[in-house]
Amino acid sequence: MHKNDPLTQEQSNALKIAVFIATILVVIRHGVNLHRYYSDGSFFMPVTDANIFIQEFLSRFTDLAIPSFFMISGFLFFLGIENIHDIGRKIKKRIYSLLLPYLLWNILLLLLIMLLLKVPVLTSLLSEKYGFTFEKFYFLQKITIFPIIGQFWYIRTLIIFVCFTPLLLLIYQYRILSFFLFGLAVSFWQPVDCRIFSTEGIVFFYLGGFIGYYQLHKTIKFQWISCFLPLMISMLIIAELYFQLNYKFWYLRIFISVIFLFQISLYLSCKSALCKRVVHWNQYSFFIYAVHGALLAALSVGFSKLLPHTPWFSFIMFFTCILTTIFATVLSAISLRKVLPKFYNLLTGGR
Repeated sequence: MHKNDPLTQEQSNALKIAVFIATILVVIRHGVNLHRYYSDGSFFMPVTDANIFIQEFLSRFTDLAIPSFFMISGFLFFLGIENIHDIGRKIKKRIYSLLLPYLLWNILLLLLIMLLLKVPVLTSLLSEKYGFTFEKFYFLQKITIFPIIGQFWYIRTLIIFVCFTPLLLLIYQYRILSFFLFGLAVSFWQPVDCRIFSTEGIVFFYLGGFIGYYQLHKTIKFQWISCFLPLMISMLIIAELYFQLNYKFWYLRIFISVIFLFQISLYLSCKSALCKRVVHWNQYSFFIYAVHGALLAALSVGFSKLLPHTPWFSFIMFFTCILTTIFATVLSAISLRKVLPKFYNLLTGGR
Protein backbone atom coordinates (compact mmCIF):
# COMPACT_ATOMS: atom_id res chain seq x y z
CA MET A 1 0.00 0.00 0.00
CA HIS A 2 1.48 3.32 -1.09
CA LYS A 3 0.91 5.64 1.86
CA ASN A 4 1.96 8.93 0.36
CA ASP A 5 -0.62 9.20 -2.41
CA PRO A 6 -1.98 12.74 -2.12
CA LEU A 7 -5.63 13.70 -2.13
CA THR A 8 -7.12 14.46 -5.50
CA GLN A 9 -8.08 18.09 -6.08
CA GLU A 10 -11.73 17.08 -5.88
CA GLN A 11 -11.25 15.39 -2.51
CA SER A 12 -9.21 18.29 -1.17
CA ASN A 13 -11.92 20.75 -2.20
CA ALA A 14 -14.59 18.51 -0.68
CA LEU A 15 -12.83 18.61 2.70
CA LYS A 16 -12.56 22.40 2.56
CA ILE A 17 -16.24 22.67 1.67
CA ALA A 18 -17.15 20.34 4.54
CA VAL A 19 -15.13 22.43 7.01
CA PHE A 20 -16.78 25.66 5.88
CA ILE A 21 -20.29 24.18 6.07
CA ALA A 22 -19.59 22.72 9.51
CA THR A 23 -18.27 26.10 10.70
CA ILE A 24 -21.46 27.86 9.60
CA LEU A 25 -23.48 25.14 11.36
CA VAL A 26 -21.61 25.88 14.59
CA VAL A 27 -22.57 29.55 14.29
CA ILE A 28 -26.20 28.56 13.70
CA ARG A 29 -26.11 26.28 16.74
CA HIS A 30 -24.85 29.05 19.00
CA GLY A 31 -27.41 31.47 17.56
CA VAL A 32 -30.38 29.72 19.19
CA ASN A 33 -32.06 32.38 21.36
CA LEU A 34 -35.09 30.57 22.85
CA HIS A 35 -33.70 31.00 26.35
CA ARG A 36 -33.69 34.78 25.86
CA TYR A 37 -37.19 35.30 24.45
CA TYR A 38 -39.27 32.79 26.44
CA SER A 39 -39.88 33.07 30.18
CA ASP A 40 -39.23 29.34 30.63
CA GLY A 41 -37.04 29.02 27.55
CA SER A 42 -33.99 26.80 27.19
CA PHE A 43 -31.88 25.37 24.40
CA PHE A 44 -34.13 22.31 24.38
CA MET A 45 -37.81 22.95 25.08
CA PRO A 46 -41.20 21.56 24.01
CA VAL A 47 -42.38 22.66 20.58
CA THR A 48 -45.35 25.01 20.98
CA ASP A 49 -44.94 27.31 17.97
CA ALA A 50 -43.22 27.55 14.57
CA ASN A 51 -40.27 29.56 15.91
CA ILE A 52 -39.39 26.92 18.51
CA PHE A 53 -39.74 24.17 15.91
CA ILE A 54 -37.40 25.89 13.43
CA GLN A 55 -34.71 26.73 16.00
CA GLU A 56 -34.88 23.32 17.67
CA PHE A 57 -34.79 21.57 14.30
CA LEU A 58 -31.75 23.54 13.12
CA SER A 59 -30.05 23.09 16.50
CA ARG A 60 -30.32 19.32 16.21
CA PHE A 61 -29.25 19.35 12.58
CA THR A 62 -26.03 21.13 13.59
CA ASP A 63 -25.11 18.17 15.80
CA LEU A 64 -23.06 16.92 12.86
CA ALA A 65 -20.58 19.82 12.93
CA ILE A 66 -18.20 18.88 15.73
CA PRO A 67 -18.12 15.13 14.89
CA SER A 68 -17.23 16.14 11.32
CA PHE A 69 -14.42 18.39 12.60
CA PHE A 70 -12.98 15.53 14.67
CA MET A 71 -13.28 13.11 11.77
CA ILE A 72 -11.55 15.45 9.32
CA SER A 73 -8.81 16.16 11.88
CA GLY A 74 -8.15 12.45 12.44
CA PHE A 75 -8.20 11.77 8.70
CA LEU A 76 -5.75 14.54 7.82
CA PHE A 77 -3.42 13.60 10.67
CA PHE A 78 -3.08 9.95 9.66
CA LEU A 79 -3.16 10.53 5.91
CA GLY A 80 0.26 9.45 4.60
CA ILE A 81 1.46 8.16 7.99
CA GLU A 82 3.87 5.21 7.74
CA ASN A 83 5.86 5.21 10.98
CA ILE A 84 6.50 7.00 14.27
CA HIS A 85 8.75 9.55 12.55
CA ASP A 86 5.80 10.67 10.44
CA ILE A 87 3.79 11.04 13.66
CA GLY A 88 6.49 13.32 15.09
CA ARG A 89 6.44 15.45 11.95
CA LYS A 90 2.66 15.84 12.10
CA ILE A 91 2.74 16.71 15.82
CA LYS A 92 5.25 19.51 15.16
CA LYS A 93 2.89 20.97 12.54
CA ARG A 94 -0.01 20.82 14.98
CA ILE A 95 1.96 22.87 17.51
CA TYR A 96 1.82 25.75 15.03
CA SER A 97 -1.66 25.11 13.63
CA LEU A 98 -3.45 24.23 16.90
CA LEU A 99 -1.53 24.91 20.12
CA LEU A 100 -0.19 28.37 19.28
CA PRO A 101 -3.56 29.78 18.06
CA TYR A 102 -5.27 28.17 21.05
CA LEU A 103 -3.00 29.98 23.51
CA LEU A 104 -3.03 33.31 21.62
CA TRP A 105 -6.81 33.56 21.28
CA ASN A 106 -7.44 32.73 24.94
CA ILE A 107 -4.82 35.21 26.15
CA LEU A 108 -6.18 37.95 23.89
CA LEU A 109 -9.75 37.44 25.10
CA LEU A 110 -8.63 37.48 28.73
CA LEU A 111 -6.83 40.78 28.17
CA LEU A 112 -9.86 42.22 26.37
CA ILE A 113 -12.18 41.21 29.22
CA MET A 114 -9.86 42.88 31.74
CA LEU A 115 -10.13 46.12 29.75
CA LEU A 116 -13.90 45.91 29.28
CA LEU A 117 -14.48 45.24 32.97
CA LYS A 118 -13.59 48.90 33.54
CA VAL A 119 -16.77 49.84 31.67
CA PRO A 120 -19.47 49.82 34.41
CA VAL A 121 -22.33 48.79 32.14
CA LEU A 122 -20.41 45.67 31.04
CA THR A 123 -19.10 44.52 34.40
CA SER A 124 -22.03 42.37 35.48
CA LEU A 125 -22.57 40.92 32.00
CA LEU A 126 -18.91 39.87 31.59
CA SER A 127 -18.71 38.52 35.11
CA GLU A 128 -21.82 36.43 34.51
CA LYS A 129 -20.75 35.06 31.12
CA TYR A 130 -17.07 34.39 31.79
CA GLY A 131 -16.98 34.07 35.57
CA PHE A 132 -13.97 36.38 35.57
CA THR A 133 -11.94 36.46 38.77
CA PHE A 134 -8.41 37.32 39.87
CA GLU A 135 -8.00 34.05 41.75
CA LYS A 136 -4.60 32.41 41.65
CA PHE A 137 -5.10 29.74 38.97
CA TYR A 138 -7.94 31.34 36.98
CA PHE A 139 -5.73 32.68 34.17
CA LEU A 140 -3.77 29.43 33.87
CA GLN A 141 -6.97 27.40 33.65
CA LYS A 142 -8.52 29.70 31.05
CA ILE A 143 -5.61 29.44 28.64
CA THR A 144 -5.13 25.68 29.08
CA ILE A 145 -7.72 23.13 30.27
CA PHE A 146 -10.83 25.31 30.53
CA PRO A 147 -10.53 27.83 27.67
CA ILE A 148 -12.07 31.28 28.13
CA ILE A 149 -13.27 30.93 24.51
CA GLY A 150 -15.96 28.34 25.12
CA GLN A 151 -16.00 26.76 21.66
CA PHE A 152 -12.25 26.15 21.93
CA TRP A 153 -13.03 23.05 24.01
CA TYR A 154 -12.88 21.27 20.65
CA ILE A 155 -9.32 22.47 19.96
CA ARG A 156 -8.23 21.63 23.51
CA THR A 157 -9.59 18.11 23.14
CA LEU A 158 -8.08 17.75 19.69
CA ILE A 159 -4.65 18.73 21.06
CA ILE A 160 -5.02 15.99 23.69
CA PHE A 161 -5.98 13.45 21.03
CA VAL A 162 -2.91 14.40 18.99
CA CYS A 163 -0.75 13.52 22.01
CA PHE A 164 -2.16 9.97 21.85
CA THR A 165 -1.58 9.48 18.12
CA PRO A 166 1.53 7.25 18.62
CA LEU A 167 -0.74 4.83 20.48
CA LEU A 168 -3.37 5.05 17.73
CA LEU A 169 -0.71 4.27 15.12
CA LEU A 170 0.12 1.07 17.00
CA ILE A 171 -3.59 0.13 17.14
CA TYR A 172 -4.25 0.85 13.46
CA GLN A 173 -1.56 -1.65 12.47
CA TYR A 174 -3.92 -4.42 13.64
CA ARG A 175 -7.26 -4.22 11.82
CA ILE A 176 -9.17 -6.62 14.07
CA LEU A 177 -8.04 -4.73 17.16
CA SER A 178 -8.96 -1.45 15.44
CA PHE A 179 -12.52 -2.62 14.76
CA PHE A 180 -12.92 -3.96 18.30
CA LEU A 181 -11.75 -0.72 19.92
CA PHE A 182 -13.94 1.36 17.61
CA GLY A 183 -16.97 -0.63 18.75
CA LEU A 184 -15.87 -0.11 22.35
CA ALA A 185 -15.53 3.64 21.77
CA VAL A 186 -19.03 3.80 20.26
CA SER A 187 -20.46 1.99 23.31
CA PHE A 188 -19.14 4.80 25.57
CA TRP A 189 -20.22 7.61 23.25
CA GLN A 190 -22.42 10.23 24.90
CA PRO A 191 -24.50 12.81 22.98
CA VAL A 192 -22.94 16.28 22.53
CA ASP A 193 -20.01 15.43 24.78
CA CYS A 194 -17.62 18.37 25.20
CA ARG A 195 -15.61 17.03 28.13
CA ILE A 196 -11.81 16.93 28.12
CA PHE A 197 -11.87 13.36 26.78
CA SER A 198 -14.93 13.75 24.61
CA THR A 199 -16.42 10.34 23.86
CA GLU A 200 -17.99 11.86 20.75
CA GLY A 201 -14.58 13.20 19.72
CA ILE A 202 -12.86 9.86 20.31
CA VAL A 203 -15.30 8.02 18.04
CA PHE A 204 -14.91 10.36 15.09
CA PHE A 205 -11.21 11.22 15.43
CA TYR A 206 -10.52 7.48 15.65
CA LEU A 207 -12.72 6.74 12.62
CA GLY A 208 -11.19 9.56 10.57
CA GLY A 209 -7.69 8.39 11.46
CA PHE A 210 -8.51 4.83 10.40
CA ILE A 211 -9.86 6.02 7.02
CA GLY A 212 -6.77 8.17 6.48
CA TYR A 213 -4.30 5.47 7.54
CA TYR A 214 -5.78 2.85 5.24
CA GLN A 215 -6.50 5.31 2.39
CA LEU A 216 -10.17 4.28 2.38
CA HIS A 217 -11.17 7.70 1.01
CA LYS A 218 -10.07 6.49 -2.45
CA THR A 219 -13.16 4.28 -2.63
CA ILE A 220 -15.60 7.02 -1.53
CA LYS A 221 -17.56 8.62 -4.35
CA PHE A 222 -20.68 10.75 -4.53
CA GLN A 223 -23.79 8.57 -4.73
CA TRP A 224 -27.15 9.95 -5.88
CA ILE A 225 -28.90 7.83 -3.27
CA SER A 226 -27.46 10.22 -0.67
CA CYS A 227 -30.08 12.72 -1.84
CA PHE A 228 -32.51 10.77 0.33
CA LEU A 229 -30.40 11.28 3.46
CA PRO A 230 -31.83 14.75 4.31
CA LEU A 231 -35.30 13.18 4.42
CA MET A 232 -34.10 10.48 6.81
CA ILE A 233 -32.33 13.07 8.98
CA SER A 234 -35.41 15.31 9.04
CA MET A 235 -37.68 12.41 10.02
CA LEU A 236 -35.37 11.44 12.89
CA ILE A 237 -35.12 15.04 14.13
CA ILE A 238 -38.91 15.51 14.03
CA ALA A 239 -39.33 12.23 15.91
CA GLU A 240 -36.86 13.49 18.54
CA LEU A 241 -38.80 16.73 18.91
CA TYR A 242 -42.11 15.03 19.59
CA PHE A 243 -41.17 11.67 21.10
CA GLN A 244 -38.69 10.36 23.64
CA LEU A 245 -36.31 8.33 21.49
CA ASN A 246 -33.51 6.04 22.59
CA TYR A 247 -29.94 7.33 22.22
CA LYS A 248 -29.42 4.73 19.48
CA PHE A 249 -31.59 6.83 17.17
CA TRP A 250 -29.42 9.84 17.97
CA TYR A 251 -26.28 7.87 17.10
CA LEU A 252 -27.89 6.78 13.82
CA ARG A 253 -28.82 10.37 12.96
CA ILE A 254 -25.32 11.67 13.61
CA PHE A 255 -23.69 9.01 11.43
CA ILE A 256 -26.18 9.64 8.63
CA SER A 257 -25.68 13.41 8.96
CA VAL A 258 -21.88 13.14 8.78
CA ILE A 259 -22.18 10.90 5.70
CA PHE A 260 -24.54 13.43 4.12
CA LEU A 261 -22.13 16.33 4.81
CA PHE A 262 -19.27 14.58 3.04
CA GLN A 263 -21.50 13.42 0.20
CA ILE A 264 -22.87 16.91 -0.44
CA SER A 265 -19.32 18.28 -0.18
CA LEU A 266 -18.12 15.82 -2.83
CA TYR A 267 -21.03 16.83 -5.03
CA LEU A 268 -20.27 20.55 -4.65
CA SER A 269 -16.58 19.96 -5.33
CA CYS A 270 -17.55 18.99 -8.88
CA LYS A 271 -19.44 22.25 -9.43
CA SER A 272 -16.53 24.45 -10.45
CA ALA A 273 -18.07 27.91 -9.98
CA LEU A 274 -19.74 27.20 -6.63
CA CYS A 275 -16.76 25.13 -5.47
CA LYS A 276 -14.35 28.02 -6.06
CA ARG A 277 -16.53 30.38 -4.02
CA VAL A 278 -16.91 28.03 -1.04
CA VAL A 279 -13.24 27.01 -1.07
CA HIS A 280 -12.32 30.71 -1.12
CA TRP A 281 -14.49 31.47 1.91
CA ASN A 282 -13.17 28.42 3.74
CA GLN A 283 -9.89 30.25 4.40
CA TYR A 284 -11.80 32.28 7.00
CA SER A 285 -13.38 29.28 8.73
CA PHE A 286 -10.96 29.19 11.67
CA PHE A 287 -11.33 32.93 12.26
CA ILE A 288 -15.13 32.64 12.16
CA TYR A 289 -14.98 29.73 14.60
CA ALA A 290 -12.73 31.65 16.99
CA VAL A 291 -14.58 34.99 16.97
CA HIS A 292 -18.24 34.14 16.49
CA GLY A 293 -19.04 33.09 20.06
CA ALA A 294 -18.46 36.41 21.82
CA LEU A 295 -19.92 38.53 19.01
CA LEU A 296 -23.00 36.37 18.59
CA ALA A 297 -23.66 36.38 22.33
CA ALA A 298 -23.27 40.16 22.50
CA LEU A 299 -25.71 40.70 19.62
CA SER A 300 -28.21 38.21 20.98
CA VAL A 301 -28.18 39.66 24.49
CA GLY A 302 -28.29 43.25 23.23
CA PHE A 303 -31.28 42.73 20.96
CA SER A 304 -33.14 40.69 23.58
CA LYS A 305 -32.90 43.63 25.98
CA LEU A 306 -34.19 46.10 23.39
CA LEU A 307 -36.96 44.10 21.71
CA PRO A 308 -40.23 42.57 22.94
CA HIS A 309 -39.97 38.94 23.97
CA THR A 310 -42.23 37.40 21.36
CA PRO A 311 -41.80 34.38 19.05
CA TRP A 312 -41.74 36.67 16.02
CA PHE A 313 -38.85 38.82 17.29
CA SER A 314 -37.04 35.69 18.46
CA PHE A 315 -37.31 34.25 14.95
CA ILE A 316 -36.12 37.44 13.24
CA MET A 317 -33.21 37.96 15.60
CA PHE A 318 -32.13 34.34 15.32
CA PHE A 319 -31.30 34.80 11.64
CA THR A 320 -30.27 38.46 11.93
CA CYS A 321 -27.64 37.77 14.58
CA ILE A 322 -26.25 34.77 12.69
CA LEU A 323 -25.92 36.61 9.38
CA THR A 324 -24.49 39.72 11.05
CA THR A 325 -21.93 37.64 12.93
CA ILE A 326 -20.76 35.80 9.80
CA PHE A 327 -20.52 39.03 7.79
CA ALA A 328 -18.70 40.91 10.57
CA THR A 329 -16.19 38.12 11.29
CA VAL A 330 -15.32 37.63 7.61
CA LEU A 331 -14.90 41.38 7.15
CA SER A 332 -12.68 41.52 10.26
CA ALA A 333 -10.60 38.60 8.98
CA ILE A 334 -10.09 40.23 5.58
CA SER A 335 -9.09 43.54 7.19
CA LEU A 336 -6.72 41.97 9.73
CA ARG A 337 -5.13 39.83 7.05
CA LYS A 338 -4.37 42.91 4.95
CA VAL A 339 -3.09 45.07 7.80
CA LEU A 340 -1.23 42.46 9.89
CA PRO A 341 -0.69 39.38 7.72
CA LYS A 342 1.92 37.74 9.98
CA PHE A 343 -0.20 38.22 13.09
CA TYR A 344 -3.21 36.86 11.22
CA ASN A 345 -1.22 33.77 10.26
CA LEU A 346 -0.30 33.21 13.90
CA LEU A 347 -3.94 33.52 14.97
CA THR A 348 -5.15 31.08 12.34
CA GLY A 349 -2.25 28.63 12.42
CA GLY A 350 -1.26 29.45 8.84
CA ARG A 351 -4.67 28.57 7.43
